[in-house]
Amino acid sequence: MSIDEAGVLQEEILFDALFTPMLLIYVFAAVFSAVHYAIKGRRGDRTTMRIAYNMIAFGVLIPAVYGLEILLLGSESKYLALNLAISIAMVYLTTNVSTHTLLENRAKMEATEADLRVGTQIQTSVLPSVFPAFPERREFDIHASMDPAKEVGGDFYDFFLIDEDHLALVIADVSGKGIPAALFMMSAKIYINDHAMMGGSPKEILEKVNKLICANNKADMFVTVWLGILEISTGKLTSASAGHEYPMINTGGKYEIFKDKHGLAIGAMEFAKYKDSEIQLKKGDSIFVYTDGVAEATNAENKLFGTERTLDALNAIPEGASQKEVLSGVHAAVDAFVKQAPQFDDLTMVGLKYYGPQENINTAQ
Repeated sequence: MSIDEAGVLQEEILFDALFTPMLLIYVFAAVFSAVHYAIKGRRGDRTTMRIAYNMIAFGVLIPAVYGLEILLLGSESKYLALNLAISIAMVYLTTNVSTHTLLENRAKMEATEADLRVGTQIQTSVLPSVFPAFPERREFDIHASMDPAKEVGGDFYDFFLIDEDHLALVIADVSGKGIPAALFMMSAKIYINDHAMMGGSPKEILEKVNKLICANNKADMFVTVWLGILEISTGKLTSASAGHEYPMINTGGKYEIFKDKHGLAIGAMEFAKYKDSEIQLKKGDSIFVYTDGVAEATNAENKLFGTERTLDALNAIPEGASQKEVLSGVHAAVDAFVKQAPQFDDLTMVGLKYYGPQENINTAQ
């Protein structure tokens, strides 16, 4: 407070006298910086440029509103008018920037959802989908299924005849999610298929594929793989595993875990070595392979379905069921366990039942 020359008591709000000039300095410094950035960084990040342009509009809005208020309220209200002008400009700035940010985040979410849809299409388009597979071959029954999670993973399966007497089975799980995982999955699938058709044991095929993938793996991704080759005429199944889940085999009327020899995941190390394992299948024997989305399915209490429940589900299926019914039975057991809990990973399974050589089947008939 102060007394003027006429002896009249004058009062001046401390905020107006002290902080308003400081606020003006801050505002014009920010606007000057925004103008400088808008001129120098015209080709910069869109979001940053938008904020710079809004800051310039903010700086222009303050004197415009201030002048209008002085005109309407009179010069005596200059402090009130200035503070009100800054408040209005601040509301404009924060609302505008927040709106732009919200719209930009929404656009990014829509783009991500579109990527996931494309990734799902890539993932499912390369999988065998015609069942029953090989209807002309009565020596075996094979079925596969994949239930993708909301986020696209990189699970895949494959089965194909290398020649008339050898059937290849593949199941794999790529690290990561989305488009990169889907593209990596496609590359791995093609490599495995091509090298299996060239011949060699499963371990030799995986070693060749691993070197090819490691030579150009800038994303540092990897894939676990189980590869089996069935000699149809004898029932001998030779397999190799690159860090994949243990298969489950039924060779005596009951499914059990077959602990084959594991190697590193494909893409983890260029000179990784793998080992072959052999299973002798007899008439009526079967094998079940899967990705970790089965055993690691989680319920609302954060409990895992696990390998023991997987075995129980397999052994609960009636004898003589088709492989399609076997996979459906396991899937139903998983669904009953997790209930309404969200699915975080692809649920992929392949089942094979061996009936023996064609001539034995014909003789039995």
